[in-house]
Amino acid sequence: MGCPGDPAAEAMRTVRTPVTLTSEEIRRLKRLRDQPVDSLWTDGWAVHLKSAGRTFGFLPEEVGVEDVFHPDADVVRLRVEEEPRLAHGAPPLAEMCGSLGRVLRLAVVSTAVATSPPLLSHPDAIEAEGAGPEGPGRAVALVDVGIALELEGGWTVIATDGTEFAVYAALPGRTEERLAGLAGRVRLTPLLLAKAADARA
Repeated sequence: MGCPGDPAAEAMRTVRTPVTLTSEEIRRLKRLRDQPVDSLWTDGWAVHLKSAGRTFGFLPEEVGVEDVFHPDADVVRLRVEEEPRLAHGAPPLAEMCGSLGRVLRLAVVSTAVATSPPLLSHPDAIEAEGAGPEGPGRAVALVDVGIALELEGGWTVIATDGTEFAVYAALPGRTEERLAGLAGRVRLTPLLLAKAADARA
């Protein structure tokens, strides 16, 4: 083991970086409580959810992480906007699905992303000593990559894969291959229940 400040010791340490939703984004998501999902749309890199006259945008956002071997390393988190503005010249939105019913539950989807080399793992694994995608000099980010919605029409996941600059949606009864790498590697943090579910609890 080297001394603090020793370049060799710095190269050996594992860096953990939280990349989370902001408090304002959490507030935006909570506005979906008990609201209908009227339709989902995509422009190929973001997903737009229309609900009761409002539009919520789910966009990818690159965030830099500290990595001694890759100074420009980054991961991709989910950014949540309300009434997002479409960029000039952006491709037209294509409808992915119609009504999916009311929002019953919503959870934040998180995963662990190692950047040297890119590798996904369950957050609980890297928080356990000696486990997870760690190694000498490896940077690991705990990333909020998406949301899982329980709707009257079934479960829908809107997420990035943590590395690619795009947001995808896995719809009820359908799989999304570009999110397959998250399977078994995510933590779900409950954010809200429908009011009727609260009454039953």
